[in-house]
Amino acid sequence: GRAPPRSQCLDSRGAPTFFSRPSMWVEVSVLETNPGLMDAASGEVEYQEDPGELIETNTKVVMRWRQVKTGLRVSQEASQRFLLKVPGWFPVPDAVIEAVLRPFIEQSIAGSQRGVVERLQDLLRAADSQSERKGALHRA
Repeated sequence: GRAPPRSQCLDSRGAPTFFSRPSMWVEVSVLETNPGLMDAASGEVEYQEDPGELIETNTKVVMRWRQVKTGLRVSQEASQRFLLKVPGWFPVPDAVIEAVLRPFIEQSIAGSQRGVVERLQDLLRAADSQSERKGALHRA
């Protein structure tokens, strides 16, 4: 089975999360991407001990946000370099490997970006509802 890759990230300050920062932008660098294999029967995921043996990735995500009249405008920009280490004896030409992997990688990046935006929306909804509760308490 296929499992989502496990990634280790730091933001531009070296912190593991970027939602605690009050500024209007953040840059996140992915330090490691470790592809996992999921056992379909148990649902357990096994990750590589040394993912550098299989792939090298370099990923940078820049997220910007600003308040607008209708809410919050968020933009996200991602760039990734992906090097798959294929042995020279592997019988499939590089062009075929790239043609097969490119859509998967693009889909993975798009899915990650959607996930970040959805998580941000959830956090904003939770913050709005907490603000509404505080406002109701002050009016009471």
